[in-house]
Amino acid sequence: MADLIYDVAIIGGGPAGSTAATLLARAGRRVLVCEREKFPRFHIGESLLPISMQTFTRLGVHEKFEKAGFLRKYGVEMAGACSNDGVKFYFKDAYGSKTEHSYQVSRAQFDQVLLDHAAENGAEVREETSVINLAFFADRVELHIQSKGCAQEKIVTRYVIDASGRNSILGNHFKLKETYPHLQKISIFAHYEGVEADAGRDGTLTRQLRAIDRWFWYIPLSESRSSLGVVIDSALFKAAKKSAEDFLDESLAAQPFFTRRMRRARRVTRAYASADFSYRQSRLTGDRWMLAGDAAGFIDPVFSSGVFLALLAGEGCADTLDIVLNNPQKAAGLFAK
Repeated sequence: MADLIYDVAIIGGGPAGSTAATLLARAGRRVLVCEREKFPRFHIGESLLPISMQTFTRLGVHEKFEKAGFLRKYGVEMAGACSNDGVKFYFKDAYGSKTEHSYQVSRAQFDQVLLDHAAENGAEVREETSVINLAFFADRVELHIQSKGCAQEKIVTRYVIDASGRNSILGNHFKLKETYPHLQKISIFAHYEGVEADAGRDGTLTRQLRAIDRWFWYIPLSESRSSLGVVIDSALFKAAKKSAEDFLDESLAAQPFFTRRMRRARRVTRAYASADFSYRQSRLTGDRWMLAGDAAGFIDPVFSSGVFLALLAGEGCADTLDIVLNNPQKAAGLFAK
């Protein structure tokens, strides 16, 4: 067995992986993060929930978010396609509210900040590094990894956190994925410049519009840029036989709630499509492994839950493994919890 042993190897450097890496490294654990892409990279999931603010405080990243220029988000507006105006909900008015805002973020920047923060706190971060194979033993896990331009390398670790997103390396390895045939959605989205915003705090709100067979989002990311998207049954999109760009443009143009804000707007990215919504893994933990974030499951993002669940899972995995590394006999009970 190799002399160099990591306490925890984390597959994926998104919010779940970077959160776990930061907390474990701070606890004095030897942590390796393998991220297959090179950050920054485009990603969806830009509207954050106020419940995550306590995690950001624990990580110590608020100052970095402010420096990055992330827009403070003060609430959400929900509307129906048959109405001109929606109903606004402000975080400050929520029962037991502990904060009046969260953030609207460019995920390319947001994920970069969190991954860099993990490295600054002592985690070893390797980007453009893929996990080729895994082997599990009673006392360790062996990973064969390959970094761009390098030969394969064997890594030995005591535990693995799979935060690899929808690729779910361990979910595929153990054949755990369960999908829901009646919830097969697709989201089509892009970034726009010039979408008209309301004045003051209302200009920071996420807008959600419900139509008869689909729902839309509008997320202001800065004074000039916004994210707009539509979520619809995959079968309806396929039946339309249109490109993602044409389908998105035509869908938005059919909604007066958006068109009056888009008179001078222009799309500044290609239209992206993300399918196969709503799945979960039949198990979330096993001998020497845990799943976190989208690697564990995904649900329709109508309530912006994706990043929150990733952060929550990253914290939970880190806190659990920090205990288990000192007290292996507690693994079964804590993993089950």
